[in-house]
Amino acid sequence: MSCTDGASEIYAKLLLLEKLGYPLWYPEPSEDASEMHRTSGVRIGDVGNITGVGQFEFYFNVHDEATDPSGWQVWNRGYEYSKPNVRSPGTVVKRGAVTQVSLKADLSTSAIGSIGLGSGVDITCSADDSAILVLPDGATSRDLRRIAEYLDNLTDDMTSRLLDRARSESVLLVTGYTKSCSWGVAAVSNTSKQGSLSLSFNATTKVGGNLTGSYEWQSTSDGHHREGPRPPSIADNQ
Repeated sequence: MSCTDGASEIYAKLLLLEKLGYPLWYPEPSEDASEMHRTSGVRIGDVGNITGVGQFEFYFNVHDEATDPSGWQVWNRGYEYSKPNVRSPGTVVKRGAVTQVSLKADLSTSAIGSIGLGSGVDITCSADDSAILVLPDGATSRDLRRIAEYLDNLTDDMTSRLLDRARSESVLLVTGYTKSCSWGVAAVSNTSKQGSLSLSFNATTKVGGNLTGSYEWQSTSDGHHREGPRPPSIADNQ
């Protein structure tokens, strides 16, 4: 198992407990995906799978099989609902052995989820597996209601293509998602049991010392982490 595979497994196993969907170590769309998929990210109705490194592999979208796409869109609106602020800006989602989360010294508050991250956040983990998701700009979600009825109303063409793929391999049908326009993920497995481990998620700066609005991890500990998007985005597609 590669380091990336191990980090992805720890991250997914622990953050599944948050019930925000499947936690992707690579939440950004694949560079090999179509332009539409790269722009929108995961959509309701997507059919695909989770790769070993924790990225959604897109196969097709059942909505694209509609004989009357405009009619499908009108019908589908009755099944989808959104939550614009399912996670507030500055939220740190943590599971496992995270023992301390502290805002940088220039901000003072105990409610880390209620404000932006400012210049960054320091995170300390003890000697066990830990998983962390940082959302500088918060997150939105979109989900299906009445899933059984939704599936019953898929056209024969949509159902046929879905079943054809499912006969050859296990597949996932996306019935909801949580997305953000900025994120940081981290997974720690302190196999050496060396005590506490520390990570910092800091705002990047440009010439003159001004904050850029992007963040990056800094760590001297044994751990794996990623941040994105790269380049920065204003769209919730990851």
